[in-house]
Amino acid sequence: MIKKIEEDYQEVIKDRLTKTIDKLQLQSKTDIIGFGRRFHQRYPQEWKKVQSNWDEKYSEVKVNIDVEATIRRPGFIGPPAALPQDEVKES
Repeated sequence: MIKKIEEDYQEVIKDRLTKTIDKLQLQSKTDIIGFGRRFHQRYPQEWKKVQSNWDEKYSEVKVNIDVEATIRRPGFIGPPAALPQDEVKES
């Protein structure tokens, strides 16, 4: 059961990351994650070719996301025990 929950959780995280990166690349067109910096560090010669038009190239970058999440201590998720019941907000 825990393995299935971990797999589901990994898929949710991957989906959220994919949507976030897509939004950054296609809508805001800003490299706030720092892909350009990492590309420059790893491939300095290739960076020289794309540096001047990185803003355009950034939106074309294909990102592979590999999520590995584990549940270390399964337990009950509920309201904090230290708060009075009338202060707990249901979400």
